[in-house]
Amino acid sequence: MGYAVIDLLEGATLGIDFALHGCFTLLVMIFYVSIMKAPQIVTPYIIMEISTINLALVRADFFPKMVSLINQALFAFFFFLFRIVIFPMLYYQLVTIMYRERMTDTFQSCFS
Repeated sequence: MGYAVIDLLEGATLGIDFALHGCFTLLVMIFYVSIMKAPQIVTPYIIMEISTINLALVRADFFPKMVSLINQALFAFFFFLFRIVIFPMLYYQLVTIMYRERMTDTFQSCFS
């Protein structure tokens, strides 16, 4: 939930898009972690945000040109790896396991 709070704080200086992202991230986290007691549903989304580290560093103006280019390449690589490859794979596994286990007592006690 700290990630959402940081976005909300940055929204004051960086624009409404950061504030909205933080607001909706916080609402989703509260819903799945606190109300549904199912933090495993949020894990793929949090992993997807790893590429944001390099995206934030793109704005840094103190890097030499070569470091900035390497950072941009890393952002593209991590974006592809986490958002295009790993996230769909994890989410597919999550949905598949939840579907397969939906009639078990453990699943029923968690999501009833």
